[in-house]
Amino acid sequence: MRVDIATDRRALRNIERRLGALEKKAPNVLSKSLNRAATNAKKNVSVETRKKYRLSAAKIKETMNVKRANYNSLSASIITRGNLIGLDHFKVSPSEPRHHTPPRSLKAGVEKGSLKKIPGAFVANAGNGNFVFQRQGNAQHKSVRSGGRVIQSQLPIRRLFGPSVPQMVGNEETMDVVRRNAQEMYDRTIDHEIERMLRR
Repeated sequence: MRVDIATDRRALRNIERRLGALEKKAPNVLSKSLNRAATNAKKNVSVETRKKYRLSAAKIKETMNVKRANYNSLSASIITRGNLIGLDHFKVSPSEPRHHTPPRSLKAGVEKGSLKKIPGAFVANAGNGNFVFQRQGNAQHKSVRSGGRVIQSQLPIRRLFGPSVPQMVGNEETMDVVRRNAQEMYDRTIDHEIERMLRR
């Protein structure tokens, strides 16, 4: 997923006109405004995504990079890349392995508002954290070693995943809000920067 924040020659000429004798500062005004808009867009991608999905801000932000504008390149971009995210990063109940009590039906919620039962799903410690797995087909009862302990499991199993961050943030409703807020920040910063320069 990519959000481009760019300008055109007409916008540059308009800023030059407003700056008058300081017209050579126009690229500085534009690049600063584009970068403020990009920072705003990055924040709002996280905010708007978390309104719908049960995922932490840190997990969303780690998938995003900002390509910043400068004097010679008057465009900025937010680029989001990432693979499917383990279901354990969303809302899962129970969230810990149950070694000494009978397993109960696992529920998970990727989107806010509800938890859904997942037949055959369970939480297990795979040595570097708790993950959500699901038994597959004609599972056979076997002893397996996990985290230095022998536990009883039914194989084969597969790890369960939710959507990727690009899939979550790519819907049009989220992008409309992100672009609108970024445009407002861009416009405000241009006005502020022009006024600041003219007061010098």
